[in-house]
Amino acid sequence: MLPPGVYRFANAPHDTRLAVLAFALGSYRFGRYRKTEAPDVRLVPPDGVDVAAIARMAEAATLARDLINTPSNDMGPEELALAARELASRFGASFSCIVARN
Repeated sequence: MLPPGVYRFANAPHDTRLAVLAFALGSYRFGRYRKTEAPDVRLVPPDGVDVAAIARMAEAATLARDLINTPSNDMGPEELALAARELASRFGASFSCIVARN
């Protein structure tokens, strides 16, 4: 909802790390069914904030929100297993899935 631009905190937040994370999480857009453009806003993080760690947390939250926001008719067990397999592959983790057969 912010107008395009580059932002800085005028006053030091109580917890700058959480404030930067909140800013990052506020830019989430669910784009599975329509094109979404990243908001044209940017925060200049205060000194001492681990930007890479914030980016990892925001990315993890985005993945979780995308999985949650996807309707169940498009996110059944097979699709959820695929998402888990892709995530494991991305980080070099092993993946196994137990499939019940009738």
